Amino acid sequence: MGKTRFKWWSYIRTVLYNYPKMREAYNELHRPQLSAPSGGLGVKNGGLTPRATETLALRELDPWEQSEYDAVTNAIASCLRMPDGEARYKLIDLMYWKRTHTMNGAAMQIPTSYKTAERWHGHFIRSVAANLGMYWG
Repeated sequence: MGKTRFKWWSYIRTVLYNYPKMREAYNELHRPQLSAPSGGLGVKNGGLTPRATETLALRELDPWEQSEYDAVTNAIASCLRMPDGEARYKLIDLMYWKRTHTMNGAAMQIPTSYKTAERWHGHFIRSVAANLGMYWG
């Protein structure tokens, strides 16, 4: 029988699967608009047209999505600072973002043992959960 997981474990896995979409949405919101507004300068719909920097500052992710994005981004940064961080990152990348390997297949690709891959995976999940304030152990 498998090890009992925390109730939030599957939620964190879902956040990891959705991270590429969140990263793309975040990058799209922060990409400056290079074209001039259509309709020219001046009055638009009875008011002044907003300036590009003001518009850019107003576009953000939903606060909860932003916290999820930041949690995964911070977990990646701390992972990459570890001595074996590149291998750990590759494991997560193959499993969650490329979705090409199971844990066993990703472990063989790195290469590392299945037990080590399990440990790295668990550490990454708990790191994301800690960044979201869900893990106290």
